[in-house]
Amino acid sequence: AGATRVEAQPDHEARAATIAQALRFVAWARDTAPGTDLRVAVVGNTALGAALREACAAVQPGGRTVVVVDVASPSQLDGARAAVVVLGAMPEAQATALVASLSRRGVVTMGDGDCPENRQLMINLRASGSRYRVQANQQTAALA
Repeated sequence: AGATRVEAQPDHEARAATIAQALRFVAWARDTAPGTDLRVAVVGNTALGAALREACAAVQPGGRTVVVVDVASPSQLDGARAAVVVLGAMPEAQATALVASLSRRGVVTMGDGDCPENRQLMINLRASGSRYRVQANQQTAALA
């Protein structure tokens, strides 16, 4: 059986391009060797995952190749071994608990524009017409 191809939608392409560019500006740990993979897990949004794979094909933040992993639900994140987790629409209480847990482990957390407002997210996307802008929480990011 072949892999199912998921077509990226224009909105997902704009989000993915914004996320890919944001990854370039994250200060990655000095002990992380260039050439190692940077694993990005996208939770519950395979269309965004497909668009992000395309957007990250030419981006190598800190000299690292970006590997995008689709994760069906937050309960499957442990197996993804991701340094970055992109969260989408989910109940606010679930998002808050998940972001707090990931942040304590040093995982970079990003909202995809549909993630509930959460002050603990390190990076969140905000819709601005047909574009997305990045909103960074420097206080939370400093903890990673």
